[in-house]
Amino acid sequence: MTWDVFYSDGEEETNLCLECVREFVPYAKGHKVEFRGDDYEFYAGKIVAVHDDETYDIKGTDGTIFRSRALPDIRRMTEGKKLTVGSRVFAYYPDTDEWYPGHLSGINNDHSYAVSFDDGDFLQQVPPRHVRALRR
Repeated sequence: MTWDVFYSDGEEETNLCLECVREFVPYAKGHKVEFRGDDYEFYAGKIVAVHDDETYDIKGTDGTIFRSRALPDIRRMTEGKKLTVGSRVFAYYPDTDEWYPGHLSGINNDHSYAVSFDDGDFLQQVPPRHVRALRR
């Protein structure tokens, strides 16, 4: 079974796996998140303010407040789920600059992951910041 998703901006995606789609639950004050910094990397933080325009103020782990961060630059923390070989994941594939579902094929000595994607592609070294556990 797959999903077709129609976005409010008119874009659409078809045949998305069930694990790739979930209902959006708005963030609330106190939620632990990861947010995209000015250098486009993700950092840990906590929501400290929710604004009516669907932006959020986030306090980074160093105490800095990052103001008015938009939804595309925020993601939920994947705390508590330890990744092991065979874990279902959503991983970044640099050739297409997209994220895809798959499973862990291995854990490397440098703490990167080997990922086998559902479409048959494989990457030997995926940094931990580019791998997210999929909920079952």
